[in-house]
Amino acid sequence: MRWRYLLSSLLILLLVAGIVEWHWEGTSRTSLEYPLNSSKLRSFLESQYVPEANLLRAAVEAYPDNQTIYVANDNLLASRALIALGSPLGEKILRNLNANYSGGWNGKVDVLLGRPIGGFYCTETKDLGEVYSKKFGATFEIKYELANTTCRMDDWESYADLLVYGALNDLIDGNRSGALELYSKLLAMWDGNGFRDRAFKGTYQTYKWRPLRLPLPRAG
Repeated sequence: MRWRYLLSSLLILLLVAGIVEWHWEGTSRTSLEYPLNSSKLRSFLESQYVPEANLLRAAVEAYPDNQTIYVANDNLLASRALIALGSPLGEKILRNLNANYSGGWNGKVDVLLGRPIGGFYCTETKDLGEVYSKKFGATFEIKYELANTTCRMDDWESYADLLVYGALNDLIDGNRSGALELYSKLLAMWDGNGFRDRAFKGTYQTYKWRPLRLPLPRAG
């Protein structure tokens, strides 16, 4: 599992916590079961930096991701995480994304950064070439995961992660009631251990699971 899911999970958690606090004012505040060590997180992300590409690689050991660079979602999210952590690499990567990769936007996780999307679509992966890194002694493939706007997803509300993206998109558009409706659908998928959505095959996917224990109140 690529480390990008950690980044997206943390951002999604903040969204869910925000919706809870907004709708249920009496709910106890979210707390971290295991306090986040921002210094170690920053050091880890910085260690994945590929200077020759001015981007971060996708994985440490798992092949082929340890020799792959994803513009989005990885570097789109990691650049903001590094900026929040006070790393100069964050702005450096962001400038590279803006100059060479259309900002790194991919039409889906954009909403985590406050950019509205026009719907949910199938994902297509574009191969953008290769770069050799002396730092890692390996050749990296650069890939860009994008929304294929010719393939609309009509069943997106059946997937937990997309429900969260949809709720945030509604909040960006000022549609609070729509966001709450999607949040309620998300709660209905929670079974006490993880989210049982259409993709569930007996194994919970960690980027849809609440890695930190968040009290979920009952509607009404």
